[in-house]
Amino acid sequence: MCSAPPRAYSDRFFLPLGAKMDWAHIISQVDGERAVTFDASVTGPTSPILAPVLRRILRHELPPTVDKLIALAKRTGAHRPST
Repeated sequence: MCSAPPRAYSDRFFLPLGAKMDWAHIISQVDGERAVTFDASVTGPTSPILAPVLRRILRHELPPTVDKLIALAKRTGAHRPST
């Protein structure tokens, strides 16, 4: 039995004082290669305080992390959909 790779997934992280951070990841095919897009949202009573702080952190930390993920995908051939 052959199963197709996932096309979307989500993660939820519980933050201090009742807040939650949800990540949605969408995997699609663009010009014969895989593309991953994602969205992060913070909800809950402390989200007005936490969201700007997390935005600053992610703006700094996320680009190098994504670059490492892309490099790994290219080294392993995972950036190209299997036929």
